[in-house]
Amino acid sequence: MIIIEKILFLGLLPISLLLIVAHLIIKVIKNRRRKRKQSWKYRYNKKIFIIMIENGTIVNVHYTGKFTDGNVFDSSEGRGTLRFEIGSKQVITGFENALIGKNVGDKVTVNIQPEEGYGQVSEELYVKIEKDRMPEGIEVGQVLQATNENSTTNVVVKEVQDDYVIIDGNHPLAGKELIFDIEVVSLG
Repeated sequence: MIIIEKILFLGLLPISLLLIVAHLIIKVIKNRRRKRKQSWKYRYNKKIFIIMIENGTIVNVHYTGKFTDGNVFDSSEGRGTLRFEIGSKQVITGFENALIGKNVGDKVTVNIQPEEGYGQVSEELYVKIEKDRMPEGIEVGQVLQATNENSTTNVVVKEVQDDYVIIDGNHPLAGKELIFDIEVVSLG
């Protein structure tokens, strides 16, 4: 503006021409500021660009699974990472949900209720079987494989009587609240 005042003072340009020049100078200055600001935003955003975990993302994680009393029931420690695709039902729902929106390097601790874990204990999966249909020397706590025409599953012997045995087809972690410490190691 000082330049414009000097030009006016000297009477070198008609006022209308002076206003046009002043308007152009202001426009150029604003455009330069805007370009610098946009350039800075681009560089800044490029530096912090991250990929968030969502359905379909393949993740590699380390984890430790514990009961609410702190006892560890499973861990990837000393083994490789667990690799799976989010949304593919390869792990329990609560485990997957804990990773949505996370990124490499993130650590999370999640409490998983039975509904998002291995489900509630189902009384329908306790089955009474005649003892003579079972292997000799069967004992409480023994794990057996039960097969039908479609699949094979592990069952646990819950009770042994003189003439029958009760087996449990529930997952061993069914009905339990679980705590997982998870670290996202890599994606893809």
